[in-house]
Amino acid sequence: MKLRLLEDSIRLRLLEPEVEAIAAGRDVVGKTSMPGGTLFYQLSVGGRDVQAQFVDSTIEVSISNDIAQRWAATDQVSIRGVAPLDDGETSILIEKDFTCINPAEGEDQTGTFANPNVQH
Repeated sequence: MKLRLLEDSIRLRLLEPEVEAIAAGRDVVGKTSMPGGTLFYQLSVGGRDVQAQFVDSTIEVSISNDIAQRWAATDQVSIRGVAPLDDGETSILIEKDFTCINPAEGEDQTGTFANPNVQH
């Protein structure tokens, strides 16, 4: 799972096996280690709609079982949601990770979804 943060937005991109794990109700967890600590990020199934919170060095994003099942079983690319803040909101975007049309040299694309913009 890839994580992108920009201002008050969270974007998660999942490989096909990770989407299958979510459909089966299993959590997908990633981490980024650096001097001084580790940032964890997690997508899980449970609760309602799309939610996010930051607890104990972990960005926790959750989606409802209905949303997870529909996303995994269809060609739906993304799930959007918002997490309210005292002075605004955090935008949440969860996407299926597609094969790059022009991948960077040495980039591993194992497990990505077939890109719908590539003619086969």
